[in-house]
Amino acid sequence: MAAGEISLFARGALLQQARDWGGLLGRDQERSTTGTTRNWGGLPRAQQHFYGSEAVEPTLTAEEGQRDRGGLQVNDAAQLCGSGARTTGQQIIAMSNADCSGNTTNVAEFLLTGLQVVPQMRPFLFLIFMTMYLLIVSGNGLIILTVYMEVNLRSPMYFFLGNLSLLDICATSNVMPTLLSGLLTDSNVISFCKCMIQYFFFTWMASAECLLLTVMAYDRYVAICYPLHYRRLMDRRRCIQFALGSWMTSFILMAYAHSLVSTAEFFGINELDHFFCDLEPLLKVACSDTALIRLVDFILSAGVVSLPFTCIVISYLYIISAILKIKSNKGRSTAFSTCSAHLAVVSTFFGSLIIMYMVPTAGQSLNTNKALSLLYTVATPMTNPFIYALRNKAIMEAFRKHLKKML
Repeated sequence: MAAGEISLFARGALLQQARDWGGLLGRDQERSTTGTTRNWGGLPRAQQHFYGSEAVEPTLTAEEGQRDRGGLQVNDAAQLCGSGARTTGQQIIAMSNADCSGNTTNVAEFLLTGLQVVPQMRPFLFLIFMTMYLLIVSGNGLIILTVYMEVNLRSPMYFFLGNLSLLDICATSNVMPTLLSGLLTDSNVISFCKCMIQYFFFTWMASAECLLLTVMAYDRYVAICYPLHYRRLMDRRRCIQFALGSWMTSFILMAYAHSLVSTAEFFGINELDHFFCDLEPLLKVACSDTALIRLVDFILSAGVVSLPFTCIVISYLYIISAILKIKSNKGRSTAFSTCSAHLAVVSTFFGSLIIMYMVPTAGQSLNTNKALSLLYTVATPMTNPFIYALRNKAIMEAFRKHLKKML
């Protein structure tokens, strides 16, 4: 009796299981035709269920798919720029803004976007910038040769002018090749090593020019406010110390800043939206923490841009005060003419640098930054020879004198 009851119970259980499987098969076939199948029996969504000889891959609703995709995005973002350690939400956002990938190998090269203009304008712009570069090299080179060859121009003012011309040639020659190459080709690629070298020389030349312009302002201050002590205060030995100090101080400061930038991690996206390797485009694609680099850059910018500019302004306040005390109009115009060229260069050069590196960049567009970069890397070095030569009778007479000798 007991055995019969057990066999009846077993047959009932088998029949009930068969009904359940039949219902499941019917519902699964219906759902496979409508494309709204959910999880089956708690199995993973990506798992396939085989009924007979056909394999049916489950599909997800829009809500479930969006939730799954969101989960995958968070997991992928948590693995960016790292080995898989647990990451906070703010770190995930910061790393996703840097567009880093899971590859921890530093990039070997950067792609410079250059000046984004229509292709038809590129040959025309290439000719313009090539002409400007030739004018920069020839104009500043003539000033250097004239100051070196002419005995009457061996004074502190022209000695510093020769150093300024040399700085302009070096600074422009560092940036102009990548600018011209970007106008000729669509893919302007620069290696990581060359990019770091270009960035170092750019910051070195720019900071050295800031310090040298400050020394030139001090030279004019001593010449106008203390004319009787000028030869003693600005002798040849002191002029060499001032010029060498400008070159070496900027070299040491920018070498430290360069060491911080070169040790940053760059992997993932390697596109720099600029026509040369500048700090801000580099930091935008860096994957490591850039807080220390930005802090050091702000401090150094204050030291080599804001502080020298303040010294120049104070010097010219004393100079203007001394010029106004001169009784004759001719004496006033002569004194002011020796400062006007330097004042024009200072206004253009420091104005663009302060806007670029001291003013917050949140409201500045990339095209504005490129235009300002062109102002102090191309326009100012090109206009310097014309400003100093055309407004200086001694240089113009020396030009004519040596030109007659050559002809």
